[in-house]
Amino acid sequence: MGFKWLYVLLSSLFFLASPHLESLDGTHLSVQKERRDGYFAMVVRGTGMYTFVHEFGSKDENYSIRTLQIINDKFVLDGMVLDQTTRTYHPYFMVITKEGEILVHEIFTSPSQQDLSGVYPLLEGYLIHITQMDESTEIFEQDYLYIFDETLVRKEQFSDEILEIIATNKGYHVRFKYENSPRIFITLEREFLSGNELKGVFNKESYTGEITLLFAGEATLNQMTIQAPYEVSSPGHYTLILNQTYTRFTLHPFVSGVEAGRIYTQPVQIGYQYGQAFINNEPYASLEVIDRPGHYVFGFYQGDYIYEIPFTLTANVRGIKHLESYDSAVNVSFLGEGYINNQYFHSGASLSDPGRYTLKVFGSNGYLETHTFEIIDLNEKAFQMEWVELGLLGGSAILGAGLIIDSAVRRFKKKRP
Repeated sequence: MGFKWLYVLLSSLFFLASPHLESLDGTHLSVQKERRDGYFAMVVRGTGMYTFVHEFGSKDENYSIRTLQIINDKFVLDGMVLDQTTRTYHPYFMVITKEGEILVHEIFTSPSQQDLSGVYPLLEGYLIHITQMDESTEIFEQDYLYIFDETLVRKEQFSDEILEIIATNKGYHVRFKYENSPRIFITLEREFLSGNELKGVFNKESYTGEITLLFAGEATLNQMTIQAPYEVSSPGHYTLILNQTYTRFTLHPFVSGVEAGRIYTQPVQIGYQYGQAFINNEPYASLEVIDRPGHYVFGFYQGDYIYEIPFTLTANVRGIKHLESYDSAVNVSFLGEGYINNQYFHSGASLSDPGRYTLKVFGSNGYLETHTFEIIDLNEKAFQMEWVELGLLGGSAILGAGLIIDSAVRRFKKKRP
């Protein structure tokens, strides 16, 4: 204990020559102890975009600084204040905006003989670890965790000594000195999790995309030991065991670009973020272009987990229609591999020769699309029309002559006696 107070005094002298420096959005903050008449003052100077000066301390209060941090876009200071009258040190905690406004200036005076061990960010506030000390035995007696949101909103006291606080991107693991001590996880939303408390999933529920598991201590997920925060992103069925409590849940993938049972005429790109997907049992990379016609099954397979989306991509034949006739050249285009009259045909090429044609387009998974069409010779068609017209005229002339001869014969027969 005496060593700790000696450290504070030596730090006070050291900080006379070594200011703490931080910068935030164009404001540069400098915190340094400066000698005054009979005491040391802590001076906070802002320069750059905003200029300000704050001075703390007097003959009754002697400030020292432990850390200067940037938390939640604000300058955060902490350290010790020496009460010159009682010769007692008290921890303090201070929050200053980049404009120089003092939002929080808290001195922990009760109970006496406390040490501020750390300041940590929460979403809208701060987690402060304070250790209360026993003057007689000079050992750490108990620890406090304060939650500040400009005003004190929560205080937790622990009979066991906190060994360390481990920061994560979702909260803090609180580790105590003894193995049989409780395990605690504090979320950024100020929730204290312990025992079998679990945040992120519920038993027998299904989720899509990605989830984050928060809990205290260790758990097993599908027979693998994990600690919070643990992100689950691969689709599948899961079993979480936390303090002999079972939580079973299913995670489905978030998929874009395709829907079950749909028929598409344009190339398809399927998006997903986590896990390994398959197309017709072949590995498929996210947003890979599918431009070959066929019957497809997009799926994820993990153990007994099966997630499938069946769909079809047609050849999207353009330029002709099945059982249609054309009197001019045609331009035939399609997706996939095509053959006309059993000869390979390049998509986008033209046909002009008269005749009957059969287009076959082959695709994946047994897909076949067939179109039959005809191109008619315009010259032959014109000749046939002309012949028909001449034939009709010739027939009329012969028919007319026959009628005249028949009429004369009839008149001759009537004149005979």
